[in-house]
Amino acid sequence: MNEIQKDFVIINHTADVGIEAYGKTPEEIFVNMAKGMFSLITDPESVSEEICFDVNIKGEDRDSLLINWLNELIYLYDTENVVFKNSKSRN
Repeated sequence: MNEIQKDFVIINHTADVGIEAYGKTPEEIFVNMAKGMFSLITDPESVSEEICFDVNIKGEDRDSLLINWLNELIYLYDTENVVFKNSKSRN
């Protein structure tokens, strides 16, 4: 039986809205969390892939790394007026 793998689910949260992201690796979960965040801003299908940004972040643990990742994407959204659709990791 084939299961459909979801990237993320938007969930109700008492303070606002939440995102539950899925993936096989931490990197995939981070990408899917970003997809969920930007899906709250616009329809991802309306976004074309035209620009590539290098994003470098650090964190003391996985949770702080995720927060720093999302904060950097929000910063780029606010300052560069870009919405992200995909991520390509370069280690």
